[in-house]
Amino acid sequence: GHTITWSNDLPHVIIRHDSVPGVLVDCGATLNINSGCKIFFAGNSALFVQGTLNAVATSWSDSIVFEGARLEQYYQDKPGQWFGIVFLRDTNNTSSCAAHGNFSHCVVNESSYGIYAGAGLTSDLNKYLGPSGRPVVQINNTIVKNSQYNAVYGFNANITATNSIFTTAGEYLIKLGLGGNYTFTHCTMFNNGSQYVSHDKESLLLSNFVSDGNGNTYAEALKTSFINCLLYGNLDNEISFNNIFNDTLTNFDNTFRYCDVKSNTDTFNMFANIHDNILINQDPYLSNPAA
Repeated sequence: GHTITWSNDLPHVIIRHDSVPGVLVDCGATLNINSGCKIFFAGNSALFVQGTLNAVATSWSDSIVFEGARLEQYYQDKPGQWFGIVFLRDTNNTSSCAAHGNFSHCVVNESSYGIYAGAGLTSDLNKYLGPSGRPVVQINNTIVKNSQYNAVYGFNANITATNSIFTTAGEYLIKLGLGGNYTFTHCTMFNNGSQYVSHDKESLLLSNFVSDGNGNTYAEALKTSFINCLLYGNLDNEISFNNIFNDTLTNFDNTFRYCDVKSNTDTFNMFANIHDNILINQDPYLSNPAA
């Protein structure tokens, strides 16, 4: 496939058109985004990835920014101005067209779904089961903020996040559904809502199943690891545990180590397979958390 590199000499503006509502990195292709690039999205457009996306900057002074195209003060930090960065699942369940993403020193702002890994082009949920074809996404030193729905949405995907901040979303801040494999290390996940979005749902959803609305349920093993993370917000409980399997957490394997979490203590102890050195419901006293 082709390899294309976006340079930082001019802004990149992504708009909708008839065939693809934005830009598509096709299967086998690679898009490299250089340090200092500014990518603006208009008209609910998105960046879709079936191949490989490398958005890797070397420092915050030349970070890569993804945000809405409206730069007036009225639109600053307003969620839902564009769809998000979407890694498409290979619903043929092969490894030949699994999407890959690498983020470092990026800011993803004002979208609907932030980083969404596992979306597909078919409504047949059987096509989303199994480990083959899962998108593989690495998020390092990155900020995802002001999302209409989710900062990170994993749908039977492989996501690794390190030293990153996820904040302010109108639904689950981190939504991990239909299983998958997820690791968060040295990350802050904080949601109090904003003037644009209310904070009514937990900051973290952990689920190993999904229903299609017709009485059919589809399940896939979930494995997560949260190491030295903050998971907090202004709800009484910030974690939703959804386990469909009647087992000893074999298919609902959640590890928390050295974390500060806002959660119901009994529920947390029941569904966190491994938990040690945990602070529960201890205010982290963040400085200017609404910023």
